[in-house]
Amino acid sequence: MATLDVYSMQGAKVGTVDVEDAIFKGPVNEALLYQMINLQRANKRSGTASTKTRADVYGSGKKIYKQKGTGNARHGDAQAPEFVGGGVVFGPHPRDYSQDMPKKARAKALCSALSQRFKENAIMVIDEMALAGETDAAKPCYTKRLSGALKAMDVKSALMVDSDNKVIKMAAHNMPAVKYLDVAGINVYDILKHGKLLLSKAALEKVQERLRS
Repeated sequence: MATLDVYSMQGAKVGTVDVEDAIFKGPVNEALLYQMINLQRANKRSGTASTKTRADVYGSGKKIYKQKGTGNARHGDAQAPEFVGGGVVFGPHPRDYSQDMPKKARAKALCSALSQRFKENAIMVIDEMALAGETDAAKPCYTKRLSGALKAMDVKSALMVDSDNKVIKMAAHNMPAVKYLDVAGINVYDILKHGKLLLSKAALEKVQERLRS
């Protein structure tokens, strides 16, 4: 069985934890990862881009000059695409870009992402994801404390995953290279996007329980 080191928020190693080989040491399906990342990026698209065709632009439908005798090419109204103010040909229109994937394929893609990060030694398990002195309501300084904690762990870019951790969520919100996700929202794109994956022990157990079934 594979093992992961467990660290404190001060960067000190405090132990190890066993993890399932099927989840963290399985084969990496690159094609499935590619498909999953495309799906996630497509599902973020709003699909609201819109252009007007010649039937939608304002103007008269009258023929701009007579058919013969002017020396010009034959033409209809001024809403044609070649005229300024005319309609757009083959322009974008509102559409749904969303994609779907079977539940088992999604789980396999997540296992592939975790296995990839495990091979890269980019997963850190945190014993308790809490900031020192976070109960100080007068001067919370959450972001400053989290920045110091990550610096102690030698982490510059991180995806932090825990269960309903409001303090870490607030602290990470102002750090462009750090993102917090609740364990239910862990996903392939964010795992591979950030330099390190930081999982609390509670989140690690929930991830394994989710992918075990």
